[in-house]
Amino acid sequence: MHWVLKRCFALCVVWYALGVGAEVCAQQIVTTVIDNFNRTDEAPVSNGGKWSDDIPGNMSSNLEVQTNVLRENDGITGTGSAWWNAEEFGPNCEVSLTLPDSVGADNDFVGIILRIQGPGATTWDGYQSFFTSLAAGDTVDIRRIDDNAGTTIAGPFTQNFNAAGDAWMLRAMGSRISVHYFNGTTWTELGSATDATYLSAGFFGVRSNNNDGAITMDNLTGGTIRSGGRLLFFP
Repeated sequence: MHWVLKRCFALCVVWYALGVGAEVCAQQIVTTVIDNFNRTDEAPVSNGGKWSDDIPGNMSSNLEVQTNVLRENDGITGTGSAWWNAEEFGPNCEVSLTLPDSVGADNDFVGIILRIQGPGATTWDGYQSFFTSLAAGDTVDIRRIDDNAGTTIAGPFTQNFNAAGDAWMLRAMGSRISVHYFNGTTWTELGSATDATYLSAGFFGVRSNNNDGAITMDNLTGGTIRSGGRLLFFP
């Protein structure tokens, strides 16, 4: 309890300094593991129909569950994607993924997405963060998606993912979109952007352009930041 209170106080000080403390400190972050992928292999990912394949509606179906992780089918080229159709989150929300294996070929990437609007068509919109595996140093960024076209609004930020428990998170609070890194112990904000184009609740999603399947994904975690109540900060 003392740890939670101290963490809440520290976060409130930071958020007040950013001018959003009064709003955020009156919120409750309800974060849960949405899908841990611990089940029989699936092609494409489904979890009983809770995932829908192919966010833009014009790509190959190549995100699969293999040996209890999510990965791209290494026999299919192109970018794979899927969205969690069982629930919309937000508008204030956060989504994260762990990367059990983050070492891919140069320029391989995986992405997390929130506030997805209109999935299943090339007119879909939302906010996305790419993790990109690079020989010169891994990076993450923040992009706004307009009609399936991405515009970088923050980053890229250099951040090497060094351990199997490393994760990254995309968070939306009003018009503030931020990206965070988890080293197994501590979350660190890497950067943020201010963008008010999409302020509605939406779906969470995952993308991958990782044709050898080397980068694996696990534990899709997230939820809505709801008005009122205590502040519960995770991990």
